Amino acid sequence: MLHYEQNSYELKPESDGKYQLKTRFAKFQNLPELMAIFKQAADIRTADTLDLEKPNSIVQEIVAQPSKIQKRQIKYLGARASKIRSGGVDSAKDNMLCVVRC
Repeated sequence: MLHYEQNSYELKPESDGKYQLKTRFAKFQNLPELMAIFKQAADIRTADTLDLEKPNSIVQEIVAQPSKIQKRQIKYLGARASKIRSGGVDSAKDNMLCVVRC
């Protein structure tokens, strides 16, 4: 089974408006074979096989402006992430996982 990778740009977590190149998994080859193997171990149920009702939903986008405290926290986390990425912090003391779970 082969898989393919794809390069794309995404915003850096430092929230400084800059981008970074990331390589991500893109697609499988021989997906039917993979699904057949997976189905040997998994009990797959879908809404159709369970005859479930689907509720109607209305999607409404609400854009809220960040407060001063939120803006300050974003800058603080961005500064921490920049220090970590540049290697200026011991990973035992601070790391990206600590920054993003905040």
